[in-house]
Amino acid sequence: LPDRLPTISVVTPNHNHAACLPKCIASVANQSWPVLEHVVVDDASTDDSISVLEALAEANPRLKVIRSERNQGVSLAVAKAIEAAKGDFVIALASDDELPRQSIESFMKVI
Repeated sequence: LPDRLPTISVVTPNHNHAACLPKCIASVANQSWPVLEHVVVDDASTDDSISVLEALAEANPRLKVIRSERNQGVSLAVAKAIEAAKGDFVIALASDDELPRQSIESFMKVI
């Protein structure tokens, strides 16, 4: 048996989904399985995404925000988030999606 349980990082690319971010981030924070970190890469949003992310990060120390100065597209934003992630496993989640509460626990049972 392993000495410790594997850790999970959730990575989320974001571009102009400020209105969706609170529910997305809350769905990760409220998982039944502990999440090591939630890395969000903002891909040069022009809406209020950065201010929303900064406020959410103040309340959630596991939320890490990376800001791109220019829009590079979803693939590069995901790659940047994965590069920054420290978990044993990485789960990608779009910024306009939410994870049901048992999602990561179910994933961990499978692996």
